Amino acid sequence: MQLDATAWVHYHVAEDYAENNNLAASEQVRLHAMINRWYGEAGKYKVLPIDGRGVERSLERRPKICNERER
Repeated sequence: MQLDATAWVHYHVAEDYAENNNLAASEQVRLHAMINRWYGEAGKYKVLPIDGRGVERSLERRPKICNERER
């Protein structure tokens, strides 16, 4: 999975709490401003790159930080 401008959605949850009306197409300027801010904050807090592999990632072996314990 890759995050880009085509995969984002935009809802006005105060008026559309069921998220039925995606405003991404009609409010593109606002959506792009929110995406830019999101990436700015993600860079600020050093959470990039985002790994979108989901289940694939959870099945990978994790690195060991210590030897096996017997007791």
